[in-house]
Order: sequence, then C-alpha cells, then structure tokens
Amino acid sequence: MKNYFLYIKRFECVSFLGCLFFFGILITGCNNLSEPTEKLSIERLPALNIAWDSTNSIVCFGTSLTYGLIWDKLEPVSPVYSLKTFETSAKITDAFFYHQADSAYPHCLDKILEIKVYNRGFVGATTERALELVQDSVLSYNPALVILEFSANDFLRGTEVSIAKANMDTLITILQNFGSEIVLISFVDQYTLENPPKDHFLYDQINLAKEYFSMLQDLSIQYDILFIKDCFQGIFGNKEYMCDDIHPNEKGYAKMANNIFYSLYHTFTQNNMYKIN
Repeated sequence: MKNYFLYIKRFECVSFLGCLFFFGILITGCNNLSEPTEKLSIERLPALNIAWDSTNSIVCFGTSLTYGLIWDKLEPVSPVYSLKTFETSAKITDAFFYHQADSAYPHCLDKILEIKVYNRGFVGATTERALELVQDSVLSYNPALVILEFSANDFLRGTEVSIAKANMDTLITILQNFGSEIVLISFVDQYTLENPPKDHFLYDQINLAKEYFSMLQDLSIQYDILFIKDCFQGIFGNKEYMCDDIHPNEKGYAKMANNIFYSLYHTFTQNNMYKIN
C-alpha cells in the first residue's frame, strides 16, 4: 500500500450557532445537543447500566478525531505532511500548528453531563501507542465509561488489520478488567463506506476501510460492547463540515458531538448522568 499523506489546509472554522435541546430547551455553544436531522443510519443505542459516583469519570480515548484537531493561523511547513513526521513532531505541532476545538465531542459532553468527561485524544496515535498510554491517560482517571476511538491512524499507515485487532483486543481487555464499560467508535460511517467520494483518497482504499470497519464491529460482538457506527454520518467527505480530507472543522465536530449524544442518550439519561432530564 502506498504511503498516505495528510494534506494540511488553512481553514477559517465556522462557529457553531446552536440548536434546540430535547423538549424545546434552547441554550448556546456545544451545549446544543439535540436530535440530528439526518437519522438515516444513526442508531440510538440501548442503555448501559453504569454505577458511578464523584470519583468516576468518562474518558474519551482516541486520536485527533477525539482531540478535535483544528488548524489555526499558521501555514504547514510543507504542502504535504507525512503521518510519521506528524506524530514524531508532536511537541512542535502541539505548540504551533493546532488547537483543540471547543466543539470536540468530549468538551460538549462535559458541559451537559454530571459526571466529569475527559478528552484524552492524541494526535497521530495508533492502536500500539494506545497501549502505551492507557494506564496514565485513562485508568488514572478511574473511568466508569471509556468511549474508545482508535484504528484510523493504523488504517492510514496501511497496518495489517490483524495487527490493529490484536492491539484492540488487548486494550479492551485491559479496560474491562479495570471495570470500565466501553463504547467503540468507527472512524468512517456506513454510508461513506458504500458511497466513497471519488475525489477522496478513501476511494482507492475502500476495501481496507471496510476491513477495519468489520474488525471493529466484530470486536463489539466479541466483547459485548456498544458500537457507534455512524458518528460521522453526513460529515466525512462533506466540504461544509471538513477541515481537510480527514478532520472535521468546528461545525463538523459539533455535528459529530450531536450524533454521539444521540447514540448514547439512553445511557446518559437512565444513569442520571445528564444534567437536564
């Protein structure tokens, strides 16, 4: 598989203006989580039973898709930015090239839930890197629930699916042995898998993307955990919502947050996590 590059584009991100909450409550910012207008493939998942108290948290553990990567002000060093360089130059990019979007879904959930929500997204992180990070970046926060979003960077690097699966197996086992409930997130939605944009790099690698999607789905069945299949429904490949070929813009992250909130609504409300019931 050819080595893929992450194209960096300077983008003036659009602020998210707000929408109605359930039951007609209007508030501003990323608090405006409501039922999405596009429900074709977005599934409202059954509730998890989670015993939690003030010592617990929700940890959103993943890649830049969790972190909320927004390119800001500075042009990239070169027209293309290899993923390998992007990861190994983390200290430089942390300082100069991006910031975390306020509309990233962990930030939005933290505003509306009683339980503390932590954003533990890591730019460029692979499933192998996740295993190195899990103790300090996840377990140390005593998570009652971990929302797990990994494998996008493994896919972009052309890592064999079997290797990524082995890492995910280990990661899920660690989290379950700790006692955390887990929700898996796919980095590509079902609609895009069936209708890949022809001018997008994903078009030429759709079979590998489908293998990764199937791997995540199989893991959800194997370990009896929830799987959010379509949090990027209507976002991926849509220029209105994307900052580059991979990352949503601020408006796209707000839509992603809305889709995740919709998917996990029963878990949040039935476990008294939601501030407005």
